[in-house]
Amino acid sequence: MDFIRDMLLPETDAGVAAQLALVIVAWGVAFWLVRRRSELRLVVLGIGLVTLGFIGVRAIH
Repeated sequence: MDFIRDMLLPETDAGVAAQLALVIVAWGVAFWLVRRRSELRLVVLGIGLVTLGFIGVRAIH
């Protein structure tokens, strides 16, 4: 369980940077997979922005 907690809530700046890079790559791949469907693009865009928002709020807090 410690591994899952460390992946979701990293304690070091390097962990946060790795998590952010992973989110951006996953967001790009998901966006590329749904590039022809405008409704799904909006869903992927929204989920990605909410995820980046959570990372930003955690960084501020």
